[in-house]
Amino acid sequence: MKTLKKTLKWAFRILVVLIIGILIYGTITQSSYNKKLVKEFKPNGKLVDLTSGQLHYKLIGNGEFTFVLEAGLGENMETWSKIQDSLSRIGRIFMYDRAGLGFSKTNSEPRTTKQIAQELNELLNKEKIPGPYIMVGHSIGGAHIRYFANAFPNDIVGLFLIDPSHEKMWDDAPSPSLFEKFLNFSLVNLSWSGIPYYLLPEPPHPTYKTSKSIKAYGKERAAIAESINLFKSANVNLSSLPIYILSATATDGDYKERSLALMKELINHSKSNIKEHKVYDKPHHIHVTDPKIVIADLKEFTNRIFNKTTVAKNEYN
Repeated sequence: MKTLKKTLKWAFRILVVLIIGILIYGTITQSSYNKKLVKEFKPNGKLVDLTSGQLHYKLIGNGEFTFVLEAGLGENMETWSKIQDSLSRIGRIFMYDRAGLGFSKTNSEPRTTKQIAQELNELLNKEKIPGPYIMVGHSIGGAHIRYFANAFPNDIVGLFLIDPSHEKMWDDAPSPSLFEKFLNFSLVNLSWSGIPYYLLPEPPHPTYKTSKSIKAYGKERAAIAESINLFKSANVNLSSLPIYILSATATDGDYKERSLALMKELINHSKSNIKEHKVYDKPHHIHVTDPKIVIADLKEFTNRIFNKTTVAKNEYN
């Protein structure tokens, strides 16, 4: 019995030392990565002081309207790098980093869709970004722009949703697994430790994996449930706005059929004569893997909104 207790005690000590060693190694790795990224990547837009903190944005291109681009969960404006040049030949492009992401500063506000919409509205107004606006949102960014358009409808002439999230998508979702709970906790509370750095897959852009951005990603994930409640209580109704939805079915997993049904519901609810639901057997980030598709559909959408003759789809490829 004494031998067993002694063995367990030593095993516990070894485990503690191992955990401490992992944390030390991970912390050094994450800190080194943060410093490396600060040296290699600098803000390439404008930093603006708002009520809740400092946000980073870019305005490029020319035209009679502005595309307002809203990225997916935990992503910054680098997500638009494959389409921004072609898109800037169609109209102006406004893109930005949400709080804590990219080069925007972290703030203490909860990352709900309501807070995000308020910050975007303040940024657009303070910088006098000219309308009219065509709102473009990917993934959860699609939900954010729908909430924004309902709360701040002035100058918005259309919604373009790229494989968007929907407020009803998680209604019947199973409870988070133990791993998901640990990941969510570590994203917010252990972003400095290197643990999320190793748990997360390789990012589309290196700036996604700084400890600041990892924490902001965790805070956005943590706010999803509250955002859903806020969204539903706001009674969002955008049935009069032109709307295009691009659904990606290649990697939607368990939610594919549910998502397609909800997108069909959105289209059927619309009273606009400019509406389309296009389904592509492509990955979730269609604008990254297949930018020509997104550019062609955006060109078609804007032509219909402004009653222009549609040009060949490859003109802006």
